[in-house]
Amino acid sequence: LKNFDKDNISDSKLKKLRKLTALDSMDPAAVAKVSKACTSLCMWCHAMDIYSDVAKEVEPKRKRLADMSKTLDEAMALLASKQADLKAVEDRVAGLQKQLEDAQNESERLAKESQLTKNRLQRAETLTLGLKDEYIRWKGSVGKLDNQLRDLIGDCFLSAAVVSYLGPFTGDYRAEILAKWTAMASELEIPCSA
Repeated sequence: LKNFDKDNISDSKLKKLRKLTALDSMDPAAVAKVSKACTSLCMWCHAMDIYSDVAKEVEPKRKRLADMSKTLDEAMALLASKQADLKAVEDRVAGLQKQLEDAQNESERLAKESQLTKNRLQRAETLTLGLKDEYIRWKGSVGKLDNQLRDLIGDCFLSAAVVSYLGPFTGDYRAEILAKWTAMASELEIPCSA
């Protein structure tokens, strides 16, 4: 009885069993009055009859459960695959987002550096223009100073002569003598400003 294949009882055997279990004399209570050993066998026969009815109802459900489990496993495998694909896409998006942030930071840095360079160029241009104006002024000043330096020897000579020799004379006479000395300095090629 332990090794009995209860899942594969043929319909013909079940019909015969039902005929027997339907008898009043096969009622477990009635059999218990006659024999204790037969009571267990009678209960086992009733249990097999009930089990076969239940098994007939449960078997399609088991098959459906197996089919649904297989479908669920396939769906879960597909879900896992899609989740892996999603994870890969999310990782790629995160990488691209990082690249975008890095590019934006680099762009901002370059824009600041560009603005700083532009400001420096503007200041340099302003300074260059200022220096250009100063250059013109300095060039003019250098020209004047060159002339004054060239004429310095003659001017000192004439100034010393006027202070030394022309002090006691009148203003008109001094102007006349100074004009002669200046002409003489020019003839002798001594540069002077007068």
